[in-house]
Amino acid sequence: MTLKEPKELTPKKAPTGSTFTQINLSGKQQETLTAGSYEVSDLYLSAKATLHIKGKVTIHVNSNMEITGQSQIVVYAGASLTFYVDKYANIAGNGIVNHNQLPSTLMIYGTANAEQIQVAGNGAFYGVV
Repeated sequence: MTLKEPKELTPKKAPTGSTFTQINLSGKQQETLTAGSYEVSDLYLSAKATLHIKGKVTIHVNSNMEITGQSQIVVYAGASLTFYVDKYANIAGNGIVNHNQLPSTLMIYGTANAEQIQVAGNGAFYGVV
């Protein structure tokens, strides 16, 4: 469902106690995240890179998130993905593939500092922003 007009929402606070990692993939690189809470400075996927989500995963992006150039995040059946974005998110490319096809298994929250969350791309989007 697409809203016909913007809606003001109360920003979410990102979780604490996460494992810090870097996610910067390009050129068909792949990485898998299993169940857990992760914190990254930025998340960049480009040039057909893939991030596989297997398990209940939470990612706190301290700054920017970009998915471009036919890259994608794949949420496998039975897994879930929750993002907390502090600055901006640009989800394009092949976007986020949610094999569950349930919006409740893909949540994207903007924190109080979030500037913009933009979703576009080639695939169907089953999630909540």
